[in-house]
Amino acid sequence: RGRVFLAGDACHCHSPLGGQGMNMGFQDAKNLAWKLALAIQCGGPTSSLLTSYESERKTMETKLLTAIERAQEVVSSRNPVIFFMRGRGQRLANMLTFLQPAAVALLAQQAWSYRKSPVSMEHWERPVPTCFPITSICPAGGYRRRQNLHRWLATRIHAGDRVPDVSLPGGQHLHQVLKKSRGFTLLMFEGSAPENEDMEKHLRNKVHSFKELQALGISLKCPADNKNFVAMVDEVVIFPSQDLEAHERFGVHGQCLFVVRPDHHVGFRCEPIRPGAVWRYFRQACGISHGKKEDAPPSSAVFDPLPAFVWTCILLLILYFIFF
Repeated sequence: RGRVFLAGDACHCHSPLGGQGMNMGFQDAKNLAWKLALAIQCGGPTSSLLTSYESERKTMETKLLTAIERAQEVVSSRNPVIFFMRGRGQRLANMLTFLQPAAVALLAQQAWSYRKSPVSMEHWERPVPTCFPITSICPAGGYRRRQNLHRWLATRIHAGDRVPDVSLPGGQHLHQVLKKSRGFTLLMFEGSAPENEDMEKHLRNKVHSFKELQALGISLKCPADNKNFVAMVDEVVIFPSQDLEAHERFGVHGQCLFVVRPDHHVGFRCEPIRPGAVWRYFRQACGISHGKKEDAPPSSAVFDPLPAFVWTCILLLILYFIFF
């Protein structure tokens, strides 16, 4: 009680080139503040939540400091070749306008991710192998293959990534909702009808209508305490299937949800939608005791052994017929 953390950029431990010290101070404060508040208000959540501050920020800032040192060497170099290229590089940067948004996002530290953080989790479910439909086991096509490729290779928002800003009905933007949220923010995507039908057929889960998603969002909200503090979900945003911009920006095909942390990074991604998995995330990753039912199957591992097994058998059969 009475303790205050001062966060800022009063003393540089590195070159001020690019103004990265100020940005690092802002991001450090945003990352630590909500974790400390949660630990204090909820009676001290698990140590993994608090120690995630160092694992998230130290990794990122080590990369930044290395880049700053290299850039400072280039800027202060008296090598004639580097001196010549340095002036031309500034002119070239003004011409390559398509690269400027990405460069600004990197310099403002808005493009970094916490994907490897213990507070970043994803929930996926693979179809149970059955003889029908054959696409539940077929490695050359079908739902299982598309799901794996989407999970592994697709351009999408992962747990740990910063949430992109998209338009909302009424002229609002998503980041406006995130800023007014007193806790976590729940984003639910209705998904496309063909993908939802395929998901329902293979995973045998219930695909929710838009009205059902609204009711589900209300049930997942957490009331504020007498200090106006919200430990879990405060704001809920639902994107209908017609909102193609949001689905494309987040890389969403089927019905799913995202739990957004107070620092605007995705903490949890769940496909298909499982309320029990959300409660499990808050208990395991954030250390919040809520007493809710965690009636959701465990998430499938990143590696899928079934296609590896099937393709290995096919390869062995081919080798057998060729050599024997």
